[in-house]
Amino acid sequence: MARGCGITKATASAIAERVPTYFVYALNQEWRRNAKSYRPLVESLDTPFTKAGDREWAWTAYSALLQRRVQEGVFDEPFSLSQIFVPLNAYYLEDTPRGDSADEMGRPDRRRRRVVISLQNELGSGLQWTDQQDSIRVISGGPGSGKSCFARILRPDLLNPGTRRCCLSRCI
Repeated sequence: MARGCGITKATASAIAERVPTYFVYALNQEWRRNAKSYRPLVESLDTPFTKAGDREWAWTAYSALLQRRVQEGVFDEPFSLSQIFVPLNAYYLEDTPRGDSADEMGRPDRRRRRVVISLQNELGSGLQWTDQQDSIRVISGGPGSGKSCFARILRPDLLNPGTRRCCLSRCI
């Protein structure tokens, strides 16, 4: 047990790891609640580039919200999704020729094999895709297979500075 708090060291550690993202979110909430108090500061910083800065600030606030959601306790426990998430693998089917034989329609006899990939690496590299004909990926799986949790983990990563902004379907 931790001294004087009545909680275990593991619980205290799990909660402490969530503080940085909660802090950024709390600052954004404070700014919104007391916008009038901060108006002199905003007016002194008003420039021709303020609108562009506001857009960037909105993305930062949204990213902080998403990070906070990933850090929220799961099932009323002290641990968060980011602390227990196991990265997912996925597969796609690839046609492989079987040989020189052909079926009755004259096509080569083919079979399909599964190619296993890291889902996060595949979608992360997808931000660099330039072929518009190859820009959509469908993630499917049964209930409880991790689709929504994966999207919840991946979205804040996509909003980090220096990455292109994109959107995932509203499954979160």
